Amino acid sequence: MMNLQPKQIGEEKIPAIGQGCMGIGGRFTIDRSRDAEQIAALKLGIDLGMTFIDTAEGYGGGHSEELVGEAVAGIREYVFLASKVSPNHLSVELLTLACEDSLRRLKTDRLDLYQVHWPNPAIPLEETLGGLLRLREQGKIRHIGVSNFSLPELRRTRSILGSTPLFSVQTEYNLFERGPEEGIIPWCAKEGVLFIAYSPLDQGRVVGSEAVRLRLVKLARDVGCTPSQLALAFLRSQGPVLPIPKALSEEHIRENAGASEIVLPSGIRSQMDAECRVEVKLVPWHHIRPAPDKTGDHAVYTTIEEARANLAGHSPSPQDLAMEIVRNDRIKPIRVTPISEGNGVFQYDLAEGRIRFWAWVLAFDGERDVPVLVRD
Repeated sequence: MMNLQPKQIGEEKIPAIGQGCMGIGGRFTIDRSRDAEQIAALKLGIDLGMTFIDTAEGYGGGHSEELVGEAVAGIREYVFLASKVSPNHLSVELLTLACEDSLRRLKTDRLDLYQVHWPNPAIPLEETLGGLLRLREQGKIRHIGVSNFSLPELRRTRSILGSTPLFSVQTEYNLFERGPEEGIIPWCAKEGVLFIAYSPLDQGRVVGSEAVRLRLVKLARDVGCTPSQLALAFLRSQGPVLPIPKALSEEHIRENAGASEIVLPSGIRSQMDAECRVEVKLVPWHHIRPAPDKTGDHAVYTTIEEARANLAGHSPSPQDLAMEIVRNDRIKPIRVTPISEGNGVFQYDLAEGRIRFWAWVLAFDGERDVPVLVRD
């Protein structure tokens, strides 16, 4: 196996690039059509030194964990294995059952890292962290992490954990979504916490803005690497950041692993910092079409009344998230795309963040504009 310039977090050595598993085994439901290809992709990534693997019980209805278990069979001791518990399983009893189910699917007796996938305001954080501490005492998990937590939630988590370290924070971070640079990544650097960047290549787009993409291509040519490698190298340069791209083709897997060898010249890094940036816009909520085709992986609400009623049973509900938004006065920006035909009142289609969108609307009774990132 290659050694990808590991980062030191506490007593752990973490490779410079890891492997994400969203879409491995399906997205939100099981898909077995590409099992052999996906197992082979994970194994190649491990051989190339990307030995940090991040999955979740919610990926592919649990099938992602099964495939990861197949990929690490016989080499478990060389792999840093991370998984995540879904927000509807954060009570002590359900958390314990969820962890045991993940261990069974992964065919292992312990997780190196167990993370809260999303906060759930309906369940006390003290209860969830207490359950994680118990799992740690039992030897079922080695480290505790969280995902998609705000900075106030991170501070509260550290306070509740007391002398037990918070090992990691995971959230989306790429050249399109650079919000974590404003507070969370500096906090991680100060506190000695690993920052795990999911969707570091913006789900294969590298960056969702054509203007920024063109600048990135030129800079990559100057450095002598691909735009994807340059993007990953930039993210790594920002602090204790571990990007976890997902790839299936051999070309892309090798490309991702090769990004660990790139050291950015200070001038290029400064240029990227200034030029590869997409500003958050504020848009009136009624200018955003929430469900253009009324389809998607989750049930989609089209009116405030539907979101408030939460008949699809999302957990946490839009109303729960709205209460949290009011407390923190912050939300991860919604993704939107422009409507080319300029259809009446609507100017944008909601592309990602459907529950967060309605949570923001409910939090401020529609009186505050929604923070969005506009994808070309």
